[in-house]
Amino acid sequence: MTKLRGYRDMALLIPASAWQNADEAIGMVAHLSLRFFGGFEASLNDAPLAFATDKARALLAYLAIESNQAHTRSSLAALLWADYPEENARTTLRHVLHLLRQLLGDDARGETDETAAYLLTTRQTLQFNVAAPHTLDIATFTNLLNQTKTHIHDRLESCSTCLAQLRQAVELYRGNFLGDLAVHDSVVFDEWRTVQQERLRLLAVNALDVLARHAEATQDFGGMATYAQRQIEIDPLGEGAHEQLMRALALAGQRSAAVVHFGSYVRLLRDELGIGPSEALNHLSERIRAGLITPAAPAASAPAASAPAPAASAPVPTSSATATTAPISAPLTHNLPAQLTPFFGREEELAAIKTQLRSAEVDTASRLITLIGWGGSGKTRLAIEAARLCLDDFPDGVYFVSLAALIKPNQIAPAIAASLGLAPSSGNPVNVLQSALRTKHVLLVLDNLEHLLAHPNGDDELGCAALIVQICRPRPMYMC
Repeated sequence: MTKLRGYRDMALLIPASAWQNADEAIGMVAHLSLRFFGGFEASLNDAPLAFATDKARALLAYLAIESNQAHTRSSLAALLWADYPEENARTTLRHVLHLLRQLLGDDARGETDETAAYLLTTRQTLQFNVAAPHTLDIATFTNLLNQTKTHIHDRLESCSTCLAQLRQAVELYRGNFLGDLAVHDSVVFDEWRTVQQERLRLLAVNALDVLARHAEATQDFGGMATYAQRQIEIDPLGEGAHEQLMRALALAGQRSAAVVHFGSYVRLLRDELGIGPSEALNHLSERIRAGLITPAAPAASAPAASAPAPAASAPVPTSSATATTAPISAPLTHNLPAQLTPFFGREEELAAIKTQLRSAEVDTASRLITLIGWGGSGKTRLAIEAARLCLDDFPDGVYFVSLAALIKPNQIAPAIAASLGLAPSSGNPVNVLQSALRTKHVLLVLDNLEHLLAHPNGDDELGCAALIVQICRPRPMYMC
């Protein structure tokens, strides 16, 4: 074993096997496999990599996800060791990077070998090399979803090509992004991870929602129940998935199971949030109890089930039962954070914001709205509620973008692109956004912008409505 001394967070024990991975990779084409859904897994040529600390894992994960740009060493030191003096943080980063490069075999390949090294380094910057042979489950997941957005079809729910890609994507979602990674004393990293977790959760839930809608439209109620159950596993409080599961059970002839599930959800809401279900869900429950949602006669041409059957412990609707259902409307596109408590008051502010946003088509001055106020006065919550009320006004989507974890203004455009689900590009991020949004009617909610205001980034020129939430409270500054 090799032991390093003299640095806080750097008393690292490195098993001898960790060094062997790099040696074995020399002389052959190495392949790095990274899986971040449900935890952190990394292997080189199918051999699991042994990392000394979770911060080494965190560094690799951050660089792999944010691979569209080079990152200064100062910003990475502040990301993971914000409570250290700057020089100590940079020294710690340097040693962790040295161990990481050895683990990946990069020292044997050369620091700037763009065809082999996984980490491209200069004296000032670090960047994950996307050209090096690797697989990343997050990238595969988002690429599959992006392909469904660019594919030409009449309706997503009826496009066999896109539905197949959605099924592949949801199979990759094994759990929360970096769910088991414990990174202590790294608030900025934790904020970044939380934003990524919420973004990926919403993408997975939206994909499962489309698959459940398709299953209902094709009268595959077993598949519908499976996709609804998976949504509930990801977001236990989301009402839409519970509504889908209740309908699937009722349409499959399992009315009692649907009623029992409704009761379980009511108790969950009461215990967790102290609230009851919506009027619409109560109405659905009453219709199911009254026998108004029932399966029709089996159709001769019913399609095969498009999803694996639910677990045996859950009520399993059969895919052969069919029913006449109302047309399914396309799901709204948004990633607004779920709120655990009801929103009360602020009617005047909500009305004013809605009026300005709805006038943006004719009044370009209304395309940029800034909410200001004391810290803790509820600006973020007000912005989210206003955006939620305007979902119907923005057919191309409403997107919440947290900027809390950003350090430099030039990170704003890539953060917006990531929230929109745009694939990483080597082009100018602002130009990429302008190209993607020029013909769209989109609302952006930018949260925690104030620490980046020293260098305005021209967000009001993106060609879409923008709701900027400016929290006026002191925050740490990380100078690079």
